[in-house]
Amino acid sequence: MRGLIVLWIVVNIIAIISALFSVHLSPDTLFKFPYLHLLSIGSLFFLINLPFYAAYDRLRED
Repeated sequence: MRGLIVLWIVVNIIAIISALFSVHLSPDTLFKFPYLHLLSIGSLFFLINLPFYAAYDRLRED
C-alpha cells in the first residue's frame, strides 16, 4: 500500500514537471489559445491517476 502511494506521488510529480516544461516551451500557445493546452494538461492528470484510483480503492477494500 505504501509503495503504491509513493509511486502515485512520483508519477504525479513527473507529470507536473512535464506540464510546466511544456508550458515553458510553448508560452505563445498558452496565451493565444489556452483552452487546448489546459485541456491536454488536465487529461494527462486524469489518465495518469485513473488506474491509481482504481487500485487504491481495491486495496482499501481488502
